[in-house]
Amino acid sequence: MGKENTTVCNSEFLTEARKILDAAEQRGIVLRLLGSIAFRIHCPTFSYLFEKFERPLTDLDFITRKTCAPSLPEFFAKLDYEFDKSLALITRGKRYKFKHKKKEIVVDIFFDKLDMCHVIDLTKRLEVDSPTLSVSDLLLEKLQIVEITKKDIQDVIVLLLEHDVGNEDREMVNSEYIAQLCSKDWGLWKTATTNLMKLRQFLSYVDIESKHKATVTSRIEKILQTINAKPKYISWRLRSLIGERKRWYKVVEAL
Repeated sequence: MGKENTTVCNSEFLTEARKILDAAEQRGIVLRLLGSIAFRIHCPTFSYLFEKFERPLTDLDFITRKTCAPSLPEFFAKLDYEFDKSLALITRGKRYKFKHKKKEIVVDIFFDKLDMCHVIDLTKRLEVDSPTLSVSDLLLEKLQIVEITKKDIQDVIVLLLEHDVGNEDREMVNSEYIAQLCSKDWGLWKTATTNLMKLRQFLSYVDIESKHKATVTSRIEKILQTINAKPKYISWRLRSLIGERKRWYKVVEAL
């Protein structure tokens, strides 16, 4: 979600993110962080791994309600950001971008859902956690990426090392919630389970302690078991008959 930024250091991104979130709360705007910075906020115990992995922050990603869209240009203008009207037109209002007038900071705004390789409807999930999306939704943000990258996998490793797997959202990966979404959508199931298996393989090459690898591996297995054990909808079963003969995801173009 953006090009690498070498001018603004990670601490400045964190400070700017909190400044925006505080201002949004004062205005009554429901704004939630996603992306790499949200992973850092949710993983204080193992945050040192982000530096070890040389995982720089590149931009600020937020999601809010579509009803907040009209107020955002004015809101960000007061914080010294310029509105990228061309992107709003290209995406037909599905995504907004703001660029800071003085600092090399770009803010991406999504509305109600993550509409990327797969659509994750977050309409009823924005208030599950604060100031970021829930741990489970942050995980889904990465698992839905068809061409998942090394840095995405590293983010997931730290997230799963920090958080146990269960059936609730409070600082925990809610595998029941993830399994429910996958049971309805064969495409999402295909991408998510493929990425979890890639993650398991990638762990062999990651420079972290063996006990940490074992923890992450165990949590991957718990998620996979829950997903695969969940009864599938008829629509899922019908789509599974077609399988990979038809593309099961959307191609996402860089904007």
